[in-house]
Amino acid sequence: MPTRRRAQRGHPWLAAALRRTTVVLWVAGWLLIASASPAAGHASLVGSSPEPGAQLDAPPAEIRLWFNERVSLAVDGMALRTGAGEVVETPPAEVDPQTPTAVVLPVPPGLPDDTYVVTFRVVSADSHPVAGALVFGVGAPAQDPSELDLATDDPAVAAGFTLVRGAGYAGLVLLIGPLLVLGCCWPGGWQRPRAWTVIHCGWWLSLLSAAAALLLQGPYLAGRGLSATTDPALLSATLGGEFGQFQLARIGLLAAAAGIALGLRRHGERIRPVAAVGLAVLFPATWLGTGHSRLGSPALLVADYLHLLAMTGWFGGLVLLGWCLLTPRHRPPAAELTPALGRFSWLATLSVLVLVPTGGYLAWQEVGSFAALAGTDYGRLLALKLAGVALLLCLGAGSRSLVQRAGRAGPAAKTPTRDAPAAAVRNPVSRSTRRRARAAAATTDRLHARLRRNVQREVVLATAVLALVAILVATPPGVSATAVATGATGDPVLISEPFGERDEALLQVLVDPARPGDNRVAISVRDAAGEAWDIPELRADFSLPGLDWGPVPVALRPVAPGEFEARATLPATGVWRLTVTVRTGEVESHRRQLEIPVGGDLGQ
Repeated sequence: MPTRRRAQRGHPWLAAALRRTTVVLWVAGWLLIASASPAAGHASLVGSSPEPGAQLDAPPAEIRLWFNERVSLAVDGMALRTGAGEVVETPPAEVDPQTPTAVVLPVPPGLPDDTYVVTFRVVSADSHPVAGALVFGVGAPAQDPSELDLATDDPAVAAGFTLVRGAGYAGLVLLIGPLLVLGCCWPGGWQRPRAWTVIHCGWWLSLLSAAAALLLQGPYLAGRGLSATTDPALLSATLGGEFGQFQLARIGLLAAAAGIALGLRRHGERIRPVAAVGLAVLFPATWLGTGHSRLGSPALLVADYLHLLAMTGWFGGLVLLGWCLLTPRHRPPAAELTPALGRFSWLATLSVLVLVPTGGYLAWQEVGSFAALAGTDYGRLLALKLAGVALLLCLGAGSRSLVQRAGRAGPAAKTPTRDAPAAAVRNPVSRSTRRRARAAAATTDRLHARLRRNVQREVVLATAVLALVAILVATPPGVSATAVATGATGDPVLISEPFGERDEALLQVLVDPARPGDNRVAISVRDAAGEAWDIPELRADFSLPGLDWGPVPVALRPVAPGEFEARATLPATGVWRLTVTVRTGEVESHRRQLEIPVGGDLGQ
């Protein structure tokens, strides 16, 4: 009897180890969040020439916009208009080949005095459009931008693109989750038509959403309407970009998966699980090139991939669980059901253990601060997603407990039939066995009914979380939104730093205007007598330790003996570190590190 009680309780040491592991991973995830540096998301305008609202005496030779990350121009992405809205004919705009974060629009000579509006639409490195406008005046004051009739995006295209992304995530879940469950947890499911129905739905949703995304991406980036989905120029631009290439890779992988499935549908029972798990591992990688994480470090990409894979395994497995394993009319025998539920319980637990630290790390990378969590649309949506995931974790813990209890109850004992010998039926032991079998079967049925209701709640909540994910992908992250709202400005920074064996020489550095965007860097070198020192070589680079940015070399050019100048793009506010190396002889060199505050009153 003591042995029986221990068996019914299961393995206490295993449950305790699981709880300790969960706590450790939670702590590690939040420590990772605390130590991580925020990463940028959508591109944001950080500077322009002329400045917004500037009143010029003469027209500029060019209009230059600086962003906090590399960008590309959308089709017809930059235009110059008069205050009345008339388009001014200009040469085509282009990204500065020397500075990929800058966009240049040449201006024809002889512009008459008027208010002018520069509208721009660029594509950030994460394949999302960023649009805006700046106003300046030539021989006249700049008009208030709120009084101008500026073109706006087509809401139908934006809504359709969000819907397509949501359908893509749903297809990913319905395809990859069931494949993982069938390959790792439920081998008998390959013979179940309902399991194949879920996989077919996931495959078609993935294919149709990828094709629709190819058609909508061009109008979405160009700010055009739904009628532009058949524009060959927009489709060609999409196919030539990274977004289109990742979508084509997704479609190709789906086609290959369909061919493999047809070959293994009737044969290859041993190969089928390996092929299923292989597709489940490869397919989520096609999503990495169309989101925010592709701008970050390799660690960020790995975290995003693991997060996506764990999410699809958990959510998709829940759908398969509710549709096939727990449906009363289609539920497999207890001898097949109980092991499958136990294995999926471990798969779901592993998914949670991966989701928690990677999700926390990605959330902090995108938001950047607790203020952005409540002060930006992205932060508020992310808070809702985190709340939904927390509820899912609670429901998942309840489902795991029900699975464990059903497993301890064991499959129903085989009860005697009417054809059994009468002696066996009259045997008191046989009657007792039948009573225990009926009680065990009733207990198992009740637990499975409760599990089915719990899984249904999880599926509904997971659907809401996926909808939030689709909206989040198209929303500027908190880092970008906060940077735009801050609108940081700065003042020129002039620093004098002695150097040499006895600090007899002097290094003078000017950074103007010391704000995000384009800056002029001027460095002069003086000898002990205070005269310009014609040194053999001077090197410099910028880095921002707080964001792990750099070092970025500064292309200094000599303008006079001992005088050097360069243009440097500083994408973000913060205390930048300028490292200057002065070579004064064949082997003699001196290195100095200077702190350059960019963005104004950073010390306050």
